[in-house]
Amino acid sequence: MPLDSLGPFATAALQLHAHGLAPIPCSANDDGKVPGVRWKGWKAAPGPDALRQLVLRFTEENIGIATGLSRLSVVDIDDARLVGDMIRRFGSTPLSVETPSGGIHLYYQAAGERCMNLRKPEGLPVDIKALGGFVVVPPSVRPTGPHAGKLYHFLSGTWDDISRLPTLKPGSLPCPANAPGDKQRGPRPTPIPDGRRHDELFRHALKHARACDDFDVLLDKLRWVNESCVPLLPDADVIRTARSAWQYEQEGRNFSGRGRRVFVTQAEINALAARPGGSDAMMLHVFLRTQHFDRPSFAASPPAMARAGLIAGWTHHRYRAALDQLVDVGMLAVVRAGGRGPHDPKLFCFADPALQAEARQAAAGGRVS
Repeated sequence: MPLDSLGPFATAALQLHAHGLAPIPCSANDDGKVPGVRWKGWKAAPGPDALRQLVLRFTEENIGIATGLSRLSVVDIDDARLVGDMIRRFGSTPLSVETPSGGIHLYYQAAGERCMNLRKPEGLPVDIKALGGFVVVPPSVRPTGPHAGKLYHFLSGTWDDISRLPTLKPGSLPCPANAPGDKQRGPRPTPIPDGRRHDELFRHALKHARACDDFDVLLDKLRWVNESCVPLLPDADVIRTARSAWQYEQEGRNFSGRGRRVFVTQAEINALAARPGGSDAMMLHVFLRTQHFDRPSFAASPPAMARAGLIAGWTHHRYRAALDQLVDVGMLAVVRAGGRGPHDPKLFCFADPALQAEARQAAAGGRVS
């Protein structure tokens, strides 16, 4: 098909995808702003292959983007006379678009905002297109009406400016708009002290990711959790944690709420497979991981484990041999020898340098985890 016969969606969809945006085909009839697909249930932007299929189906349609999935917040101003006031309020931005009717779209990096408008609370013809939102973008054209034939066009900047967009000025949105969102987040977590902030944030991220429709909803929830961290983590850390948890969810590796799971590396398997009694050591290692995965150190007494019957049929000699194997191959480390009485057990930790340092510091202070 000749390029000059392609519509805006077919022309620009792959380009917008390359900029990290989530393109949506829009009707070429009526006002050209009606999405041609049911995109509300999307958890991520369509990939290149899916996008090519959409291009084949929607060769003449206009193009829009899902703002939430594109990690954008767009201030949609119907009256161009308000642009100066809105820039002073929300902050300057290098990217703006003029609509066929003369309205202006100001583009910002998303920071967890939800869709809202200033019409009812302030009487201003201004909408915020963010999580769950959608805007028509260049090179779309208005097909009918008094502005028929006019284009959506860049007033300043291009898609190349996406990476340097600022966020909306803090406090620029009216507070009442955030109240419903705060209720949906649920009760604020208990204070999270330094030393546990990253682990707790990731745990909350995995928990929330299973119920989030897109990345930006998850990021919004995680920023809410971060408000309980003492002190707050940098926002860059929150974003990285959200991205990691979202990737786990997208790849089917998020097992939060589905019971404990233990992952064993190939190196660990190889180290124990080469040793007599290595299968016992692996069994005990997996058991200890399920019981003590969230502790910097833990006690493991062969006589006590044998009396409790933790693994059916095992004697204290078998527990001791398996523990020795795990220490020998470096999968466990002894952080306190103990042995000075019944209340002074030997303490172990898993083979993670950071955990070993934390465990030894805790053991030196007399604190048993």
